[in-house]
This record gives sequence, C-alpha cells and structure tokens, in this order.
Amino acid sequence: MSKYLVNDRVSRCIVTLIVLVSLSGCASIDASPTRMLPAGSKVQVEQELNAVSGSRVTMQYGRVMPRAEISWQDPHCQFFLYRTSEEMRDPVVVQPGTFTVKRTYQRQAYDGVQLAAMEFAGDPTRYPTTIMELSSDQQPEVRDLRCAIWGTTAIEGYLTIDQMQSALGDLAKLVVVTK
Repeated sequence: MSKYLVNDRVSRCIVTLIVLVSLSGCASIDASPTRMLPAGSKVQVEQELNAVSGSRVTMQYGRVMPRAEISWQDPHCQFFLYRTSEEMRDPVVVQPGTFTVKRTYQRQAYDGVQLAAMEFAGDPTRYPTTIMELSSDQQPEVRDLRCAIWGTTAIEGYLTIDQMQSALGDLAKLVVVTK
C-alpha cells in the first residue's frame, strides 16, 4: 500500500511541475516580437487623420474617433504630437506619410482617477500600453504611436501587432522589418 502512496505523490509532483513549466512559458509571452515593432519598422499613414483639438489623434475600429467615445475595453491607438499650448486649440492633423520606428517599449499607464482609489480598492485600473517612438522629416511634430487596451491587474497581456493593426484599420499600416 505504501508503494501506491509513493507513486501517487510522484505523479502529483510530476503533474505540478508540468503545470508550472507550462505557465512559466505563458508569462514570458509579452516579450514576444509579435507584440512589438522592432526599431526600423515603419508606420505608413494612408490618409489624412484629423482631430478637433489637443495633441493626439485617437483611432479605433479603423476610424478616427473622439477620445471620449472610444471603448477602452477594445484595442485603440493614438498618434501623439508635440504642440504648444496655443496650438492645442487648433485641429490636430497627421498627413499621409511614412514614419520610422526609432524605439518600441511597453509600460503600464494608470488612469489618474483610479490612482486615487488604489489604496481603497487594491486593484487599480491600468492600460497595458505599447509605445512606438516615431521619426519623420516631413512631420517631426508626430512623436509617437501608442496602442493600448483597458485592463486590470488580472489582465496581463499587451496588444499583438495584429490587434494594433485591427485598431488602425486602413488608416495606417504597420510594416514590420525583420533583422
């Protein structure tokens, strides 16, 4: 009978190890190249993108949308521009053209309203965000493209390149260069 107990314990240990190894593989998926455009990749804006004012153009479901109207639970992207306080009142325009990705990184951006509640709730709202720093001689004011999705600490993933492209639709194309 003790032989069966030993075999049962060994079996449980093996199963536990298999589960742990498989989960550890899932934890590293955010570093996958399918989640970030490498430096040297391109963002090709296919048509003029306009927003009413501010410093960003927000896109979701393949169309430009007011920031207040996007669904934060679905993938969305924003072009950020360098603008002076006087320019912030003017319409925001990103012209068709090609932007080179200088650097890509990921971070957790927290919602300011939720930061105040963080002490009480213990589960702050966060935006797993991929930021692509951009460069263009024709439009140097366009500084980056940020793609994100609403999340909580229970959601661990960043958007894939396919999800980012889906948010952009035909407005802009992500062209990945391989090294």
